[in-house]
Amino acid sequence: MGSSKDILKLHIGEAHMAIDNGEKGEILVYFFNQRNLVMAPNGNSVNTPQFLKSDGSMVNDMVSWNYVIFLVDPEDVVYHTAKKFYRVSPQQLKRMMKEQYG
Repeated sequence: MGSSKDILKLHIGEAHMAIDNGEKGEILVYFFNQRNLVMAPNGNSVNTPQFLKSDGSMVNDMVSWNYVIFLVDPEDVVYHTAKKFYRVSPQQLKRMMKEQYG
């Protein structure tokens, strides 16, 4: 925090998504990886589908993406960062970021 957007770009590259945040500046989003979790009937997550639901069908395969979010003010200075796993695809993320940080 406190660094310029140019320094951020120099260290980790161009953002995968830049969202205009009006008078607050912009939201820069980086996608680093995706992780798949399989939810067992008892609610625990497992790495591979080992369980069946009571009706014999497979358990839910849940996908989450690892996002790193930088909020940049109108003077191009980073004032907030967050690393989060969300269960929304990158296409759905823009609306969610505007609601959360806008």
